[in-house]
Amino acid sequence: MIDAGRRFVTTQAVRVTVAMHRGHVRTFIDPAAGHETEIVTGVDAPAFAEFWLATVLG
Repeated sequence: MIDAGRRFVTTQAVRVTVAMHRGHVRTFIDPAAGHETEIVTGVDAPAFAEFWLATVLG
């Protein structure tokens, strides 16, 4: 399901750091010292909903 679901999202590679900020754990974009990860920047929700319903009801 995850592999099939990836066609419904757009992603971007960024470098991030996880740190405490004002008593809460936060994720920050950190180009200098962060670890590379892939973040979702957009979702085609109607297309995914159609795919999901066809899969579940099909």
